[in-house]
Amino acid sequence: MIALLSVSRDGDILLMRWVVTSFPFQVISKIDTQSFLVGTWDKEKPLRTVDVLGNEGYMSNVSLPSTFYKGSEYIVLAKLLALTVPTQNIVYLKTVENNTGKLVKDKRILCPVGVCAGPRGTIFVCCEDNHCLVQLSQQGDVLTSYDVSMQFPRYVRVSRDGTRMAVANANKNNGMIKLFKTPS
Repeated sequence: MIALLSVSRDGDILLMRWVVTSFPFQVISKIDTQSFLVGTWDKEKPLRTVDVLGNEGYMSNVSLPSTFYKGSEYIVLAKLLALTVPTQNIVYLKTVENNTGKLVKDKRILCPVGVCAGPRGTIFVCCEDNHCLVQLSQQGDVLTSYDVSMQFPRYVRVSRDGTRMAVANANKNNGMIKLFKTPS
């Protein structure tokens, strides 16, 4: 199931609706205001679409590297997929239209997990092993990295207006969510 949430200006989190899916999934990314791309454990159909009413579809025109299935996360940014491969310390940028890809490797990208579309078409990547957030261009250039002062940052999301971002970690003993002003 997918929980559609809303965050108020005061930081209150409200449940808007539940969307039921017919399959388990591990990651989700917004395509537009009405639909999502979800990653499943199904190697035959790893990318599926779901809209806010629960209608499902498949994304069959994109081939993915086999390492994608081991704890990866991805986002949809225009016609670009950004996929993480934590075990290899890489981010894979995949162009949907022509099915081409680029591997991004950098000393600041250590165990990349959560990804999110940032301002001006950039991409934020949570790096668990060095406790930071890395900002990439769509071409795969590392623009900068940010210390988020938490262990194991795993999830990042940017507000609809692009001014704030939330970073959450995967630390079972010291779980936290921190809000930041989105870097300009």
